[in-house]
Amino acid sequence: MAIASMTWITNIAPAQREKNRPVMQAAADEVRARDGCESFAALADGTDTLVVIIWRDQAAFDAYAKDRDQKITELEEKLSASGEPPMVGQPKLYEVDYWK
Repeated sequence: MAIASMTWITNIAPAQREKNRPVMQAAADEVRARDGCESFAALADGTDTLVVIIWRDQAAFDAYAKDRDQKITELEEKLSASGEPPMVGQPKLYEVDYWK
């Protein structure tokens, strides 16, 4: 069964998000390239962003989760260089049902 991981990123202003678009794009591309990543979307509203990643299965998410915290720390450091540091929450997992 597919798994959706949903993570809130808060405290990143729209101007900071635009300035750091290349950094954020590189991070998104790295996640998309992982085995088992089926879809990636970032939904932004003001200073909040909800990142939704669909994984093929729990094993694909677990493989990603092994180094997720280190990657998040690296991303936070890069983004902090241009303003207030964002706060990245822990992912909440959901089972995905594809309705026909």
